[in-house]
Amino acid sequence: NSTELSKMTIKELETLRKATTNETDIANIDHKLASSYFNAGLTDKALEVTRELEAIAKKYKDTQFIIQSKANYAGYYRRCKDYVKAAHYLKEGLALAKTGYEKDRVFLLQGLGSLYRELELNEEAYQTFLEVLAMAKTIDTTTPRAIFASYINATLAALSADRPQEALQIALE
Repeated sequence: NSTELSKMTIKELETLRKATTNETDIANIDHKLASSYFNAGLTDKALEVTRELEAIAKKYKDTQFIIQSKANYAGYYRRCKDYVKAAHYLKEGLALAKTGYEKDRVFLLQGLGSLYRELELNEEAYQTFLEVLAMAKTIDTTTPRAIFASYINATLAALSADRPQEALQIALE
């Protein structure tokens, strides 16, 4: 269960992974383990686990895990300051995250908008965060934190793109 996995330490996840034989379960563990490695600054380990996750996902044609592996690659390359590759993987994930994967699409768009802001591509960031907000309002499972972050980012991007009226309108929503 993904809720139980989210509460586990890296050591616990590594132990569970070694004891697991079902590849679908391994993919779930790998996804969480890669995120945990990224958060701990262990980017090389995160990349290794992401490759394993992607191999399982492709073997079973599991679009959800393929999308998650694309997001992981984007995170890896963003941390390495290779923004072209990071944007490439986010866009690959977005191409897959169409109907049925709206929640993933919101988070991928949020990542792309943040990348644009980091690169000071303010108009692109603004437009991306507007798309995030439009989608987030229609998805029941989107976390309030993600929606709140998108409001802040859209407002800041609007200000940076010299759109004060739009920034005020977003802030007042």
